[in-house]
Amino acid sequence: MIRRFTLALALLLAACGANPAFAAPAPLLLKNMVGKTVDGGHFSRITLINCRDCTVRNATVTPPPAISINDQAVRVTGSPGAIIEGLTVTGQAATTGVAQTAPGPAGLVIGLWAGEGIHVDTSPGAVISHNVITKFHQGISFGGDGVVIDGNTIANMRTSGIVGVPGDNVTINGNGIGASFPWRWGQTPAGDHGDKIHLWTAGGRTVTGLTITNNVLDDGKGVAFLGIFLQNKSGNFANVTIERNTIRIGQTLAMMLTGTSGSVSFNTLVPLNPKKPASIYAGFGNSGVWRGNTGGLGVTFHRSLKPAQRALVTVLP
Repeated sequence: MIRRFTLALALLLAACGANPAFAAPAPLLLKNMVGKTVDGGHFSRITLINCRDCTVRNATVTPPPAISINDQAVRVTGSPGAIIEGLTVTGQAATTGVAQTAPGPAGLVIGLWAGEGIHVDTSPGAVISHNVITKFHQGISFGGDGVVIDGNTIANMRTSGIVGVPGDNVTINGNGIGASFPWRWGQTPAGDHGDKIHLWTAGGRTVTGLTITNNVLDDGKGVAFLGIFLQNKSGNFANVTIERNTIRIGQTLAMMLTGTSGSVSFNTLVPLNPKKPASIYAGFGNSGVWRGNTGGLGVTFHRSLKPAQRALVTVLP
């Protein structure tokens, strides 16, 4: 009897881990559904594939350690109108990869946060709202038209908070992005790069209607990151609204904007390092009215810009 009990217990422990009470939760997969709602639950991953108007809310997601730097705890793909709201998504440190003493560059670094919290692609009109995302390489990554990223809390990242290739009419509003702790910071190209919000263009397309408003970006006790970086890699940003953001930053670049046309106004810069006063840095290809920005050095221009290029941006108090 004792032997049979011991064997059964050993099999149970092998299946569930060292303690059955801490067995990993099951994944949630919604595929080819319309209007499905899941409210609550505890999952190892959440995946929506080819769904329409599906909602997942008020759930907890605790994925296993990531197996790649882009491993996604919540993935939404091909799912227009999807709503992901009220989730608590918590990552883990990598258990595979290179040692922290390795020379770099590297993806997974043992003992550092890995993977992405929430990823959205080819899902126009998707809403990512009021989630708490911690302990990942990146918080939210996305691409496509009409995506709304609203009211999320993103903190304790290895690198960036929100990244992606936006389509038209994307809204990033009311999010709080806290401290990041990158690997080998300042050792480019060997080490990490990161920004609180980094968006770029692709395919030569001009992106229109991007709105970035009412966000609080705070370096806190982490590494001093660039705040908002709009990068015109291949195409520009038109009819942009970047307003009423608060950026608490320990370095000089509160924003770095290139190829950006529109309003950059009423933002508040809070320098955390008196030796590195922050600014809204205008690179090449910008235009519009930028007014009412306070704190730091205000608006500064790339030193190679000609007077006519600077004049395309009207800076008002």
